[in-house]
Amino acid sequence: MEKSDKKWKNFLLKSGIPLEFEIKKILNKFGFDSISEYSYLRPDENSILNEFSFDIDSSLKIDNHLFELMVECKYRDESTNWMFIPEEYNESDRGSGTTSFLNTNDFFYKNDFPDFYKFINFEIVAPLCSKGIELCSTGQNPKSITQAISQLCFGMIDKVIEGMKKQLDESEDVEHLVFHHIPIIVTTANLYRLRKDITISDIKESDKIDSIATKEHLLLIEPNISKELEKYSFDKLTKFINENNLDDLNSKLHKKKKNHNWNFLDHQKMISRDFPGGILIIQHEVDNIGFKKILEILHEIARPSKQYKVLDKLVKSWEEMHIENDNNE
Repeated sequence: MEKSDKKWKNFLLKSGIPLEFEIKKILNKFGFDSISEYSYLRPDENSILNEFSFDIDSSLKIDNHLFELMVECKYRDESTNWMFIPEEYNESDRGSGTTSFLNTNDFFYKNDFPDFYKFINFEIVAPLCSKGIELCSTGQNPKSITQAISQLCFGMIDKVIEGMKKQLDESEDVEHLVFHHIPIIVTTANLYRLRKDITISDIKESDKIDSIATKEHLLLIEPNISKELEKYSFDKLTKFINENNLDDLNSKLHKKKKNHNWNFLDHQKMISRDFPGGILIIQHEVDNIGFKKILEILHEIARPSKQYKVLDKLVKSWEEMHIENDNNE
């Protein structure tokens, strides 16, 4: 009877439902509005539409910013480790900034707002990494992390288009906002980042994982934007363009977007190629260190502290200088 009791507990935990339930409660405690499961349609290799989803769709409004968390939950037992390849900011192939996880959507925002956070380096929110592998007692699982990333990557463009539609909505009851689409993987697995100087020989000679890697509670991964994902996002945006008038879309672009002589077709290519720029990976812990750190940076972006406010004038001068140079060329 005792063995049977243990089995039902394990089955329930492995289903992921208790983890989703707990994460929703944490987010609600921090002021987020959360719903379970966000679904989207995606064609398979035979062009047949299938329904995909990520686990929690959660949002927090701070002034004129709406932060939308796209959360995929992965329950693993305490012996499971996720190991990631380290990258360095400004040294990786894509050169992501420390806030690349924001995936900011201000394309049709009508008002001005200081976007200096794009030009300065906040204190690093999370160490940067690229590929990851799941290591467990029975071996290694190459699909677990990549599948979670894929669910979020393919779900991103629907969130982006939803935000654009709301920015274009002229109804009085629709609040005009800057959207930030933030993909997050929450797992109970231990997170490790290989030490930068580690060699294959070091790994062969090591007895403990801690001797070759640093244990982390929060990581930022740069997802690979595959040709399939790029085409998928591009096609979705083409449909969005066809449902609207391209000239109208160009006229309604935020003035900072126009200043660089880009039209919406240029932004379509950029979004398809670069969204999402980054995905946060959080180890679920009792004290919620990862979520607390994210919440701090979101408040800093929406309501910058005095030390960052003084940089706004510098950024505006920087922009005006580059716009003037572009016009003179």
